[in-house]
Amino acid sequence: MKINCEIIKDLYPLYVEGIASEASCHLVEEHIGNCEGCGKNYEKISNSEDDFRVIMKSVTRLIMTALSFSISILFLISVFVN
Repeated sequence: MKINCEIIKDLYPLYVEGIASEASCHLVEEHIGNCEGCGKNYEKISNSEDDFRVIMKSVTRLIMTALSFSISILFLISVFVN
């Protein structure tokens, strides 16, 4: 079945997140295998998603480090004040 590229673009986020139905996943995979433009767009989206996850992991690690440092400082202050 020939699917419009706009429909495939609408399905990308669901497909990338893994929440699209099995039938929708099959349509997206079939279409991006046959349509060069949509295949390139999918690769860009996939790479952007991977980059976002790496950035979020780094930000989370930074926040946890700052939180641990703050708790340690508060503990030391409470020990020396009393």
